[in-house]
Order: sequence, then structure tokens, then C-alpha cells
Amino acid sequence: LQGGNRKTTQQPQRLNITMADLKDVFLAFAAIGAGATKPADMDSKNFLKLCKDAKLVDSKFLSTHVDLIFTQVKAKTARRINFAEFESAVQKIAAQKGISKEDVEAKIKAASPNINATQAEFVKFHDDKNTYTGVYAKGGPTNVDKDKITLSSHLDRSPADKRGVKI
Repeated sequence: LQGGNRKTTQQPQRLNITMADLKDVFLAFAAIGAGATKPADMDSKNFLKLCKDAKLVDSKFLSTHVDLIFTQVKAKTARRINFAEFESAVQKIAAQKGISKEDVEAKIKAASPNINATQAEFVKFHDDKNTYTGVYAKGGPTNVDKDKITLSSHLDRSPADKRGVKI
């Protein structure tokens, strides 16, 4: 064709999604709520959170479906899934939603943990140390006091008669 009105059809570029990318996302969601430990497996709650944050859960693919897929891929007595079982779950999600596995992987790769925690408001008498009074402001007894407080320092064990009158 001449004249410059040539239309070229370009294939849509697929994102290069590696297993390392998916594993990074898997580990990020697996670590939610685990504290300082970095678990290598994921529970049902975090798997559902991954699916919701990746925008896989919709009106046709419900959280119930996510739970069923989780139950299908885990070992019978296990409560958590490892990365190999997660890969199987990704295939099952794609089949359930009727989209390609690559599309599901792309959505998972784009997801990041979104934690919605409540932030406490400022409370004047608790958070402002200038408003502290008494032992809180001046300091109080510590566990390294010079004079140890013992039971004998509080009790008078001098001799007394039957009625408790000192002799």
C-alpha cells in the first residue's frame, strides 16, 4: 500500500510475569498478621485478602469461591498452602472466572497488601506528658531502690499482749 494510510496491527504486549514476581506477592500477603516471622505459606484469610486486593473477587466470583478453591488445593489436614499449591489455585481461579491464567497472574502481580487499620486519636491527658500529675510526673519507686521495701519494714513485730497492746 502506498499513500501512508497503512494500518499495522500490533499484538498487545503481555507482561513478563515470572514465578519470582508471583512468589514475592505471595510472601507479602502470607506475612500479613505474622509479626516478625516471615512464613513461607499462606492461610485462607490472607488468600482471600490477596484475591480481594487483586480485584479478582466480583459479583460472579465470590469469596465463597475463593474459600472453595483454597480447600481444593490444600492438603487434606493442612490449614495453609505453600507456593506450589498457590500456583494450582491460580489456575483454578482462571478456570472459574473464565479468563486466562496470565490475566490472573497479571492482576496478582499488580496487587499489594492494603491494610486498613484504625488510627487512635490524640488524647490530651494520656498522650501529653506535660499534663501528668503525681507519681507519673515526678517519678516513683523503681525496681532498683536503695532501701528495699520488705514485709518487715511495714509490720511492727515488737512484743504485744493477747489484745495486741505493746508491752
